Amino acid sequence: MTKEQKFLYAFGLIIIGGIIAVGSFSLGVYTGKGGWVFKQPALTNPAQKPRQAFNGPANLSQEKDQNLPPKPDLIGKTISISRDSIEINTRGGVRSVNITSNTIFLKQDAGSIKPALAEDIRARSLLAVIGDFGPNDRTLTADIIILLDSNK
Repeated sequence: MTKEQKFLYAFGLIIIGGIIAVGSFSLGVYTGKGGWVFKQPALTNPAQKPRQAFNGPANLSQEKDQNLPPKPDLIGKTISISRDSIEINTRGGVRSVNITSNTIFLKQDAGSIKPALAEDIRARSLLAVIGDFGPNDRTLTADIIILLDSNK
């Protein structure tokens, strides 16, 4: 074997060793973040988990943390309003919110949550909506609608 062949042989071993080192580092990062079986997030919403009952704004002042409404399903600004639905512009795009006779309307006022009316909602109002998504994940049937910018 000539000197040039020895040099190329050593250079090849260094390259292969580097590839193995980078591969094992990548595998370590992968398993460190997600374990051996890393589950990708689903592109659609999983089945809605049951929520804790919200007894309305009357009980909010009694126990501050226990009766707060659950985390909103949608937050966005209103585009259009009709008697039985609201179109909301969210980070995920435009969503339709169905209003029923059981929908509770609330407004945030100076850090507290108070009862509101559907008529309080105007175009470009900031809303937080809690409810159940329909089968297409674009329509939400509202249980609670909170007007977040009622002072503006």
